[in-house]
Amino acid sequence: MHVGQCATSINATRYIYAYWDNTDTPIYVGQGVNNRDATHLTHSNNSRLRNKINKLRKEGKTLRYTRIIEGLNKEQSDFWEICWIKALGRADLNTGFLYNFTNGGEGCVGRIISDKTRIKLSEKLKGKSLSAETKEKIRKSRTGVKHSPETCEKIKINVKKRFESQELREKLSQNAKAQWASLEAREAQTKRLKGKKLSSESYKAVVQGQKRRRERERAEKELLTKIEI
Repeated sequence: MHVGQCATSINATRYIYAYWDNTDTPIYVGQGVNNRDATHLTHSNNSRLRNKINKLRKEGKTLRYTRIIEGLNKEQSDFWEICWIKALGRADLNTGFLYNFTNGGEGCVGRIISDKTRIKLSEKLKGKSLSAETKEKIRKSRTGVKHSPETCEKIKINVKKRFESQELREKLSQNAKAQWASLEAREAQTKRLKGKKLSSESYKAVVQGQKRRRERERAEKELLTKIEI
């Protein structure tokens, strides 16, 4: 069943598809090429849809899927996927019945990650480090990238919000103290900086940082003196 079809254009091989439950309610919308729509029946990356398919399979049933719009290029398929998901609504946002975890289109925009999932990801990545090759690829991909003033302002606000947390500041402070308590770490830093000259801006930043630290230490001493009195 093909509900709609667009005018053909260059690379217009994509389509929008939907999965339906036994009450003819759409529960998942996606886009793809070739037999992408059928692949969910064997290995779906969407956990809710996968669980639904596995449950029905045990009952000897299967989910029905159809192609809603065909003859799309990538830009058109992104647009219509977003439109359909927005119109039908997502179950995880309590706006509809769809099992989709994102708003559609490129990337993972709109995806909600639960605390449980965050913990799992954190545990999985603990102790792992990027290879030199991967680091070099990341460095090259970011070289020359400039953020717009609006993006810079958003980053500034987000970073500022993070450091408003007293708990985070204390944790960072403890980690830094633990790192520099190691003689090996101090020697490595000294070796790395040996022979290097700071720019005038970097020098001013270091001087200002030392000044703030001395002022903070002086204020702490004054506070302790008042408490003892």
